[in-house]
Amino acid sequence: MFLAYASEKGAAFIDRALYLPRAWTQDAERRTEAGIPEAVRFASKLTLAERMLARAFDAGVPARWVVADSFYGRSHAFRRWLEGRGIAYAVMIQDQCRLAPILWARRVWALPFLTALAPSERYDAERRRRHKALTDWAWQLLLVVRRWWPDRTIVAVADSGYAAIRLLARWSALPQLITVVTRLRLDAALYEPAPPRVPGQIGRPRQKGKRLPTLAARATDLATVWQAITVADWYGKGERTVALASETAIWYHTGLPPVPIRWVLIRDSQGKFATQALLCTDLTATPQQIIAWFVRRWQMETGALVYWM
Repeated sequence: MFLAYASEKGAAFIDRALYLPRAWTQDAERRTEAGIPEAVRFASKLTLAERMLARAFDAGVPARWVVADSFYGRSHAFRRWLEGRGIAYAVMIQDQCRLAPILWARRVWALPFLTALAPSERYDAERRRRHKALTDWAWQLLLVVRRWWPDRTIVAVADSGYAAIRLLARWSALPQLITVVTRLRLDAALYEPAPPRVPGQIGRPRQKGKRLPTLAARATDLATVWQAITVADWYGKGERTVALASETAIWYHTGLPPVPIRWVLIRDSQGKFATQALLCTDLTATPQQIIAWFVRRWQMETGALVYWM
């Protein structure tokens, strides 16, 4: 087991401990063959972690918080031990852990559980460091979440800053799909799917079909069919009736991979907000479900992702 220290200047291992399963400590022959000193007794991973952390704290290592995976996060004793020393922590919890419903709250709450420090482009330029865009951070964070829960349905809801074709294509290409819901520009270039290739056809496969009208044009087209629905919890403010129109299309830009999406146009029946559009990378999702996902989005700071599983 290792204890690592991380800061803006890098990361390094600062302590280590040898974990021996109980069967090893109770097997004299195995202990002798491995050269394990007689004084070494069984200690759980949690105990070894507390010992390493205690040595670091007692030595005056400056640390604002402790980060650990779900093995440690699921231990109430470990979290209480950190709290007893006045140390903040950010630990993962397993999918068996459930967030208790907040009966007095009138809206869904999203709780931050994974963060990344994303320096601005100017900050990196001043230090002559390669800048990593927010979309790259988003890709990495959701990839971590997918690795934690490879078999669960993940729906990521984000603001328009993450409506990037390359990013959506990467998420859609994962073996275990990550569904993304975000805003979509009304002037986005949408196309029909590429026509099927016929036997003997030569040349590169087409990536898109016929160009479709923009959503801005759809919003003002008298032929557009609108459906009135009532959203049960509109941004935590109760019911609201809106009109929607929805279809599937290919979102494409030259030089980038095509992304199949379901778009949803939303028009306010009360006229209090301008017509807006959402996209969803799950073509089977209903427009009502897409809107329900999006309006549950927590009013977090710019750059935040919210997800449901």
